[in-house]
Parts: sequence; structure tokens; C-alpha cells
Amino acid sequence: MLHMSGVIGNLMAAYVISSVKQSTFYIVMTSLCLLASLFFLLLRVPLKEGLTVPEELEEPEVPQSVKQDIKETWNLLISPRMLLL
Repeated sequence: MLHMSGVIGNLMAAYVISSVKQSTFYIVMTSLCLLASLFFLLLRVPLKEGLTVPEELEEPEVPQSVKQDIKETWNLLISPRMLLL
């Protein structure tokens, strides 16, 4: 099912791309991306409420070798759940 915003967005994109110079289009899109990225600087640091893990469940951090990391990544890639993707 196609949503109305997808239809309107595609129609607007077809109009804007065909009627605006390419350099103007890239300047506007770059400005939008920059503003969206700068917006994240205004966000507060989230509060950490209710995220405590009991000490008996915490696992000590043990550094793994690169060989072990590669082996675990390979096992993940060939797992039946990932093969569906």
C-alpha cells in the first residue's frame, strides 16, 4: 500500500529536480543536511533511569582476539536467521 506522503514526495521531487538548476539543488540539499546534523547538537543527554544491571549478571569485559571476532562474525553470517536476509 502506497502512502499519500510517498506520492506527494515523488511528485514534488519530480517538479523540483526538473525546474531547478543542479547547483541550486545541491546547495539546498547540503544546507538541509547540515541543519539536520546541527539539530542533534541541541538534544539533551538522556536520563539513565531504571537501567541498572544487577552485579551478578554483569560479565567482566574480556578482550577478544581478531581471529575470534572474525570467527564470530562468520558464524553470524551463516546462521539460518541471517541467511533469510
